[in-house]
Parts: sequence; C-alpha cells; structure tokens
Amino acid sequence: MAHRLLVPQTRTGHSSCGHFPHGFPGIASTRKEYTREPKLDIAVYKSADPHYDFSVPPDFGSGGEFSARCYWVSPDGRHNGRGWAPFSFAIEGLAMGGKDYNRTTKFCPHDIFADVPVSLYVDGNVTILPPASDEIARFLVSSAEIGLCLHGEHRTIPEEIETCIARGKMTAGEARFAERRYAAYLSEGMPPDMPVYYGGVILRRHGSARVRSAMSDWAEEYASGLSRDQVSLPYILWRNNVKVHVFNNGYEDPPGAFFARRHRTGRFLSDLNEWRKQHAVRRRLG
Repeated sequence: MAHRLLVPQTRTGHSSCGHFPHGFPGIASTRKEYTREPKLDIAVYKSADPHYDFSVPPDFGSGGEFSARCYWVSPDGRHNGRGWAPFSFAIEGLAMGGKDYNRTTKFCPHDIFADVPVSLYVDGNVTILPPASDEIARFLVSSAEIGLCLHGEHRTIPEEIETCIARGKMTAGEARFAERRYAAYLSEGMPPDMPVYYGGVILRRHGSARVRSAMSDWAEEYASGLSRDQVSLPYILWRNNVKVHVFNNGYEDPPGAFFARRHRTGRFLSDLNEWRKQHAVRRRLG
C-alpha cells in the first residue's frame, strides 16, 4: 500500500448531484484538489462530524497494488483521527454536523475527487482493516462498478424498514413513506428479493455513467423524504443496471475488511469502551 505526498490546490466546483427536489440544496462548493506523482488510484474518505465519531488510522496492511490517500472531508478542514488528511469541501447552506452534509458528500464523490478514478467511502464509525487491501484489489481487476458489503442483519427492504422502526431510526411517518416507496419500486418491476447492502462502505468507479446516474437518483430519493438511504439503494442499483462487487469479508465480525462499531454516545465509559474495542481489533489483525 503506497501513500503519496500530495500538494493541495484550491478550486471551485459544482456537483452533478446538485439538483434536488423539495428544496434540497444544490452544491456550490470550494474544494481542495491535489496534484500527485505517481498517479493516485483511490481516494478513501469519511465526512463524519468530528464530534460525532472518532477514528483510528486506516490499516491496509501490506496487500494491494494500488496507491491511495485517506481524507476526512469537512467544510473547513476539521477532522478527528490520525492517518486522515483534512480535505475542505464547503457546500452552500450545509454545515458539518448535519445529516444532509454527510449524505451529499456520500452520494457525489465523483465531484469531490473529480480527478481520481475510484473512491472508497466509509462511515465515521467504520475502521478499515488489512483484508480491505485484497478486497479493493479484486474490485479493481473486475468489471464491477460499485463494491458493497451485504447487510449482516437482514436481507430484504421490508426487513430493513422493520428494523429501523424497532430501533427508532424512523418515525411512523417516515416508515409509511418508505413502505410507499417500496411498493413503487415493485410496481416498476424491481424483484422483491433484491439484496440489502450496508451503506457505510461504498467503493465506486467515477468514470461509470451508470454509477453517476445511480448516485444522482439516490440523492433524489433521499431528498424526497426517504431518510434511510439503505432502503432505496437496492432499487437504485437495479434501476441503473449497476454491476456490483460484493466484498467477501464483511463489516460486522472480524477478521473482515471493515469493522463497524457504535457511534459516539456522549457517555464517557461507553465511548471509551468502543475506542478500546476498535484498537483491539486492529492489533489482532495487524
């Protein structure tokens, strides 16, 4: 795994995912771009609120023949984690800490890292572990356009909705809207057994027109009121006929390629326990 020293430059840009219905703000951004030598193959990034998640350095081990750079994307360059370079990407009307900022940067990496062919998005609570290198390498030599983990807890969209209701991640109104959207997906011809993917780890090829179209559609589904993006992702991939690479190593039970822990709770002992847990996982697999 080769990490290159990159030189920051500033330019302004606009997002292809910027035209959202129902008043969702478009992007008028100022971002940092980077010149590089040799070529950067992958931009790895998070866009979590530094106060919401803490992070340990990503650990790609010694596998994988590709060059990569890890960024913490925020409006003003703030970040919280060693091993992550600050990357400023300001979006008009959106501040760090809100769900809309995270989702906008999650949906449109091809606008943030326009000169990089592939990006890997990970949620703020996801730790990258050594097996990820081999998973990325397999993706790069495949014809797949997006790489994802299957969801470990449920397999269908109705199961995802039921879990969100049970855990308080959806209000009753949001759940009814999600159920209506699911019925609409089926009416368009989507198979009912489409798998549910974990939305916290996404590997994408920026040059794929299908991926760009899918991400724009995904942003519109979110902006329409579907707050849980994992509900619409299977439909978006099916609708745009995107080729999916499923990671052999998932995100729940180490030793996998990624490790998802709980978000910060604000309770000192609970947060300390989660911090210790992720460091223990890294030591065991490093």
